[in-house]
Parts: sequence; structure tokens; C-alpha cells
Amino acid sequence: MSTRLGPVPPAIPFPSGKERLLTLKEAADRLGISLRTLEDWIYDKRIDVVKLGRRCVRIKESTIDHLIEVHTRPAQARLA
Repeated sequence: MSTRLGPVPPAIPFPSGKERLLTLKEAADRLGISLRTLEDWIYDKRIDVVKLGRRCVRIKESTIDHLIEVHTRPAQARLA
């Protein structure tokens, strides 16, 4: 008896030169936060995600770059 549930869907074409989709672990590591914090942000819809199927969630590299850029504060000049 076969355990196969059905035909395997074709892989989503990903043209070379396009931006990378990060796993949640990769995105959390890049932001320096816990995976749980990132999952909370996703649940609260505070960060954009790409959902592939029912459970596969990815985050665009540009989304992470934008988040870092927006929340970066310049250093203040020291007063002499």
C-alpha cells in the first residue's frame, strides 16, 4: 500500500537575481531576537510575511533590511 497522499506540486520558480526568502530562524538570527518574539510579531501582523501553503512562512530579505534601517538611530555627538 502506498503512503503517498497525492501528486507533489511543482516547485515555485525563483528567478536568479531576485531577493532571498528567509526562514523564521534566519530572520530572527539576523535581527538578534528570539524566534518566539518574531512569531509574536507575525501573529500581531507587525511584520510582512510570505506564506507558502498552510504552514510554510518566509520573510523577504528586503523586509528585514527595511526594519533594521527604520529602527536604526544615529549616535549622538559627545559634548566636550
